[in-house]
Amino acid sequence: MKLSLFLLLLISISCNTINQQVYENATTQQDCIVNTGYWYKDKCWKNFEDEGIPKDKIDSVVVSQMSLINNSYITIDSVQYPVRMVLPDQDEETSTFIIEYTGSQDAPRSIIIYADSDKVESEKNVDVDFFILSLYILDADDLSDEEVEQNIVGGGKLRLTIGDMDDLDLYFEGEVQYPSGKRKSISFNINEAITGAGTSVLEIVENQAFLSGDLGTITYHQIKTMIAEHPEVKTLVLTNISGSINDIVNMHTGRIVREAGLNTKLLKNSDIASGGVDLFCAGNERIIEKGAKLGIHSWCCIDDIQAIDLPKDHPAHQYQIEYFTMCLGSKLGPDFYFRTLEAAPADDIYWMKDDEIRKWNIATQPMETK
Repeated sequence: MKLSLFLLLLISISCNTINQQVYENATTQQDCIVNTGYWYKDKCWKNFEDEGIPKDKIDSVVVSQMSLINNSYITIDSVQYPVRMVLPDQDEETSTFIIEYTGSQDAPRSIIIYADSDKVESEKNVDVDFFILSLYILDADDLSDEEVEQNIVGGGKLRLTIGDMDDLDLYFEGEVQYPSGKRKSISFNINEAITGAGTSVLEIVENQAFLSGDLGTITYHQIKTMIAEHPEVKTLVLTNISGSINDIVNMHTGRIVREAGLNTKLLKNSDIASGGVDLFCAGNERIIEKGAKLGIHSWCCIDDIQAIDLPKDHPAHQYQIEYFTMCLGSKLGPDFYFRTLEAAPADDIYWMKDDEIRKWNIATQPMETK
């Protein structure tokens, strides 16, 4: 997933931490349970929580999350505006929340909230500072601080009520003051479902569907609905996709693409990265026009360790290995997954060269020249 001006990826890697991933004294699954560890590949792993969603549960999970997503609004003086994206971030001093919403007349808006991390962790009610920008900040992560300031259209203080920080069940209420001096009430709640929603747009044109935006729960819902209601669609065309903000759901999205026998295609001006490449690889036939860009990188983090620095038998790799095996086969699939981790760190991107695309069989047909 792409980073923004306000999201700092804090990476702290040490050999000692890596070596301490396993409970050495827990040599059986029963011993592992006693140590509250995670038993995988005959080892008892520390500090790992399995967040995978079984195939028979994904539809009910998505239905539940879509209900929360569809009922998420920013309310300003009793007028509701739909939430587009929520991203939280936290360091030792500051908890930051970025909320994008669609304002009146479809105007792009972003709310940036700053809170004291210690208070967020220890208190149920916290006063926080915020400001509103007249743009989608996550689509403009190359802005300078001065340009950001020029787009501020309001701000003030909010009262944050924390229901459950682990589930990101948060409610904000307060007042926004505009440069004109006018004040309006503002309130909204966020939850974990919204953080993984994504911003994807799916447009069907004859026997093709064109997909763009950040991938997430919404994407799974869109493609699942398309498969059921538009059997004429044979090809999923990926245009501009910066990545996925819900990798677990994104892998299920790829699975239903493969199970439906859909082809995937990149146009000469397509620009896809990270989870976008993952989804593209699910195509039954994978067609790439020369000029398309495919970006790969590592993901982050388990115990502040990037994926590339985890042992290859660490359970955090299991679902991606299974996914790429489905996409590219038992040999190329796992090897390509680990290649993505080597290619670039989580806060960077590596753009694949044509010979690499051929080497890894990312395109199942010769690259087209249009």
